[in-house]
Amino acid sequence: MTASSDLSEREYRLARHYLNKLRAVNEAMQRGQSTGSYGLVVFDQEWEQIRHWQVWTTQRAPEDDLRARLCIEFPLTGLEVLANRNNAAVQINWLKSGLEAAGQLQDKEAERTLGYELMMVYYRLGSLEAGRQLARELLRLGEEANDLLCTERAYFGLAVYGEERGLYTESEHSYQQALRLSKKLNVTTEIGRALNALGGVAQYVGDFEKSYQYCSQYLELMEIHGKQNRVCHALISLGESLISLKAYNEAERRLQRAIRMCRALGFQRLLGVGLLTLGALALEEDKLDVAQMYVNEGLQAVRAVGVQRQIISGLTKLGYLHLRHENFAGAFMHLHEGLEMAREVGNPRYVCEVELALVHAYLAVNDYGAARAVLLESLSIVQGIESRSQKVRILSGVVAYYQRLGRHSQAAILAGAISDDLLVDAPLFRGVRAQLETTLGPDDYHNALAEGAQRSLDGILTEALAALA
Repeated sequence: MTASSDLSEREYRLARHYLNKLRAVNEAMQRGQSTGSYGLVVFDQEWEQIRHWQVWTTQRAPEDDLRARLCIEFPLTGLEVLANRNNAAVQINWLKSGLEAAGQLQDKEAERTLGYELMMVYYRLGSLEAGRQLARELLRLGEEANDLLCTERAYFGLAVYGEERGLYTESEHSYQQALRLSKKLNVTTEIGRALNALGGVAQYVGDFEKSYQYCSQYLELMEIHGKQNRVCHALISLGESLISLKAYNEAERRLQRAIRMCRALGFQRLLGVGLLTLGALALEEDKLDVAQMYVNEGLQAVRAVGVQRQIISGLTKLGYLHLRHENFAGAFMHLHEGLEMAREVGNPRYVCEVELALVHAYLAVNDYGAARAVLLESLSIVQGIESRSQKVRILSGVVAYYQRLGRHSQAAILAGAISDDLLVDAPLFRGVRAQLETTLGPDDYHNALAEGAQRSLDGILTEALAALA
């Protein structure tokens, strides 16, 4: 044996050794609290070596099949720990390297598996077009290989794209396709993921009871058959549905359980999501200081792992909190950062959410021109989003704008058109309605509400857009 081949053999053994370290940590995170905590200690101690030997697998000659196989194994072996503990950009690099190695080995099954994982990380980062491109490729590869799992995951990926673009009818259809195939395959994690996604769509279109049913099924399935991180995820999703149903005590119970599990197991990404959802709950209950504590910590956690959609959500909540505290400089700083990020990733839903908070911020400082410009953009965007609840929320901003301009009757008619449980307890909108009733008087105010209630939502939206333009 030559010195060169001897060195190569030693390097290969070391790479395999640290791959096995990563596998042990990954499996420990899946098993539960005590082993998960130990696994994370090992991960933090060994991370630099694990990362070094993953890079070593990418520095190979074209004929080096052993290194190529290891290059595939690293991202797949560390799926749980990378997704929940590390920055998404690191995971993307590992997955891309694995895909290149799978191409070298002509390993089609590995290409399909890695492609799916890469697609999901792209979506978490807000790279929607890259995610859709991979979903289409997976659909082709799955059908070509008669691989039902790959086909199911492709439908799921196409559904995520539709959901992120606000195309909820198309998205729900694709999620139902994914659910049908996952049930046919009898793969618990895939069934649960589809149920959770359908719950998310129902949440966005305002069907909160339906969302609750889907999320309850997801949690029940994960409690019986799932991994710990999926139980945490299910608890957070269910908590969000319960907030919308105004079942605040039950929502807090579920969310606090998720937070305890995330802290114990080191699930950084899910911890951030859970904290932001607890912040949303505190906002619903008008506990502003509690909300700010949760949102600050949650935003820090999701920034650490680079999940764009959750960063935008955290910035929107934090900007709104500063607005409620009349710290307008802080409100504009966070909201403009969130808006820039939402526009960059091309997510219309998040653009509208940030802009609604921005409208109220501009009205608070009497900048009516800026408020009008933001409303024009939001109204144009929300026309293409298949969600009554999101249209109602943007129109509530128009009501506030009309009220501040002194167009009280017009504001009250519009308020009647969007009278909805979604808004009854929103502090900013509640204040606007109270001022309208005081200004118009109870009789004229309620007559205007009744007139508005006879109008169609889409008709009102079109009129508001034309009037502002």
